[in-house]
Amino acid sequence: MKDFPINALLAASDTHSIRSALVNVFAHLKRVRNTEYPPSRALKLLQAISRDVTERLLKTLAKQGLLTMSYHDFDRVIHGCELVFAAWDHEDEKFRGVLRTMLQRRRDESIRLVGRINPSHKQLKERLLDLNKFRSDHEKLQTVIVRILRSVSSDGEVMVDADDRQAIDEVARAYEEVRDVDPLDLTDDGEAAWMHAQERYGERIERVESRVTTKLRDELGTTHGANEMFRVFGKYKGLFTRPKVRSAVLEYQSQLLQNVKSDIAKLQKTHEVAYEETLNARMSVVRDLPPVSGQIIWARQLDRQLQSYVQRVEDVLGRAWESHMEGKTLRKEVDEFRKRLDTATLFKQWTEEVKLQMGLNGNVFLLQRNDGKVAISINFPSNIITLSKEVRNLKWLNCRVPLAIVNKSFQAHTHYPSAITLKASVRTYQQTLEKLSENPSVLPLVAEYHRGIQAVLSETGFVLKWEDYRLDSFSRDFAVKTTVFQEKVDDILAANERLSASLLGLESCEYAASTLHHILEAIQKVVDELNLRNYANLPAWVADLDAQVEQRLVARASTALAYWVTAYVMLASCCRTAAFQPPPTPRTLPSFSPYLPEQQPTAKRPWSHAALLVVVIPIAHSYRLHPKPRPAPTVCGTPIQAQRLWRGPSHRAGR
Repeated sequence: MKDFPINALLAASDTHSIRSALVNVFAHLKRVRNTEYPPSRALKLLQAISRDVTERLLKTLAKQGLLTMSYHDFDRVIHGCELVFAAWDHEDEKFRGVLRTMLQRRRDESIRLVGRINPSHKQLKERLLDLNKFRSDHEKLQTVIVRILRSVSSDGEVMVDADDRQAIDEVARAYEEVRDVDPLDLTDDGEAAWMHAQERYGERIERVESRVTTKLRDELGTTHGANEMFRVFGKYKGLFTRPKVRSAVLEYQSQLLQNVKSDIAKLQKTHEVAYEETLNARMSVVRDLPPVSGQIIWARQLDRQLQSYVQRVEDVLGRAWESHMEGKTLRKEVDEFRKRLDTATLFKQWTEEVKLQMGLNGNVFLLQRNDGKVAISINFPSNIITLSKEVRNLKWLNCRVPLAIVNKSFQAHTHYPSAITLKASVRTYQQTLEKLSENPSVLPLVAEYHRGIQAVLSETGFVLKWEDYRLDSFSRDFAVKTTVFQEKVDDILAANERLSASLLGLESCEYAASTLHHILEAIQKVVDELNLRNYANLPAWVADLDAQVEQRLVARASTALAYWVTAYVMLASCCRTAAFQPPPTPRTLPSFSPYLPEQQPTAKRPWSHAALLVVVIPIAHSYRLHPKPRPAPTVCGTPIQAQRLWRGPSHRAGR
């Protein structure tokens, strides 16, 4: 006992110091197991330590003003005291174990005395618990009453009528009845003073309760449905411990249970509708949720809503609500509905169906014949993709998925990226072929890229299996080739549209050299762009385009020449008549502009002398389309002779 650390406890000035010193004291007391110290004296020492702890706590708390400080500071101080009492209980239990061991070893019958110790701080602990409950109830009462009795206008201004203001002030005056009482006086007189102060406080609060109860009844009388009643009860939740408020709540017990029963009936009607026909099923598709997982989530949502109704009823009416006649009926309906919401049967049926499905096996590519045409498809069924999603979501829902199904899902999940890439590539390839079928004239230009895809499919694709190690690399290469093929086809189709527009312009544009020259320059620009992009079979394609241009120019020239001959014959006929008059000056006649036959005006028009002087220039023979030569490549600085891709003079030049 020479080194007994009691001085630290006697000098402690706050709850933290008291707790630390108390732990050290009990640690020192445990040394008695190796000594001949009498257990009875150890118990008396324990009682003395309890008196010291009580004295230090009273001196520490007396300086705080437990009834005058703010509730936040009060809660912090009470929490410190609770830690001290918890440390005493913990260390005292361990020390009593040491004493029992000593007594059993000595076979002393005074072991019964170990459980008869009554610590001195027990009365202080009970008073602090009572004080904590009092201040906690008062704080809840004040908060709820202020929230209920005051209202906020549309302008955001707080409005309180006279009666409500009086009720709020009455709560403050009720607290004044206990403010001047010393709650730490543990004597008989102090106990009596504390009880009388609480009685005076309760008398004043009863008048406030009457006001709150009246307001509660008014609001409950205007409610329709369980949700509105629960909303009102939520406002008054902190006052359910008050007797008058509790009695008002119980008056509406039957109505509340009936409203809850009606809402549960609505849930049952919702559940009776097939899941596939509900809005939840459509939303699950939008959110990429598979059908089984979506149905389980939907059923669990209904179950949670059902449980929330039951829990809110219990919060309002207490745990004894089931003893009411209507409460028993409601509990029976809830239990039956929850059985129908059980998803175990649905999950078991799904597992049995999945076990019968085939996994991924065989070739990756399949050839299918539709309407006499052969189409390429990927051997990756949609139910395999759904299986992977189902397993992922069911695990998230804490369902025990069998290992065989998990393995199938893992296989599908492993090949899923490659399968999706291949499906997208095949879809792109087939769409590109459809575009080419509508424009077969450009097919020779992209024949090289098309032949490359066909070679990859024939060499590797049609013999590739899901277990092949080349699957990932092949899917990437095939995707690159189909993407390049699509880009090339889109470019050539865009260029072909520009060329088609230019060819139509040659048929209907103004018959002037500048206009024709502008159109032919636009055609030549498109040809040059195609030459720079390394399209195959470009010379032959340009030759065909050149023939089309020449055909249209020759047709325009032939039409103009026919009009010129007609005008010449008309003029010669007029010259042979006796009544020939010189034609008017060219200024008074419109300029000559030949039309196509279908564009020729119906009315006869005079032909000017200037029109007769029109010279038909064989434009069709003066232009030749050709790609412009690119700079010759070099090797180590030495130019390499490039092959000429443009045509020479036309064989029709002498026509």
